[in-house]
Amino acid sequence: LVFVSGTAVSAKCVAWDSNRDLARLQVTAASVTPGENPEDIIFPAVTLAEEAPELGAGLVCIGHLGSEDLEAIEAGVEIGYDVLHLSTGSFCGYAGGQDLQDNSEIGALQHDCWTYWGHSGALLLENKTGKLFGLHSSWDDETGMRRGIALEAIKAFSEGRV
Repeated sequence: LVFVSGTAVSAKCVAWDSNRDLARLQVTAASVTPGENPEDIIFPAVTLAEEAPELGAGLVCIGHLGSEDLEAIEAGVEIGYDVLHLSTGSFCGYAGGQDLQDNSEIGALQHDCWTYWGHSGALLLENKTGKLFGLHSSWDDETGMRRGIALEAIKAFSEGRV
């Protein structure tokens, strides 16, 4: 993994939930500059929201999209976006009748931030608070609505609830 700062790390998976489509990684090694103590490295973190925002609340999606245009007719066409991409949109609620804990096919959270191939796992932050309340996972082919993993699933996974 490479952070925006350029720090490269090795990590191992210490927890995984295929139903929620979530994993927890533990950093096992990090690149350091000469004279830097690896134990002094501070990794960026985000605060988890207490509850989902109101319907229509402004969002920021921070993701790492793929570099290749997977919709181009010829292979290898570069997409031309920066490695780290920010987009804005709104929280559009949850898909009716879908279990918020089940993200095995498509997430229940709905948003309209622009995303592209490779954005899976992108942070969904409430614009007003800057707190994490979801992770982008996919989009609905039928409606075009972007989808994600709900805060409730992230909290349950973080707390070790099955």
